[in-house]
Amino acid sequence: MGNYYLDIETTGLDEVQNKITTIQYVELERSTGKQIGEITILKEWELGEKEMLKKFSSSHSLRSFRFRFEPYAKYMMCAEKSAMMGIAHKTSPLTH
Repeated sequence: MGNYYLDIETTGLDEVQNKITTIQYVELERSTGKQIGEITILKEWELGEKEMLKKFSSSHSLRSFRFRFEPYAKYMMCAEKSAMMGIAHKTSPLTH
């Protein structure tokens, strides 16, 4: 299982009314928690929300590992927004 830093910024927690503004993540070394490689920062104002979610859900580095997101509420907003936009969300907070 991979260890990742994940931060999702939103304008609120309602997946219909609010939007995701940034998604940033980076792999962490399992025993030390140190960053491995460069952080990925996806920005809604550069990509648009739909393209940002597509890039996030299809990220090769994230799909290489089985993992789960914490906290669940922010993950669910990504999953719900992706579904609303017709993007297959390939990760699940319930896999570990």
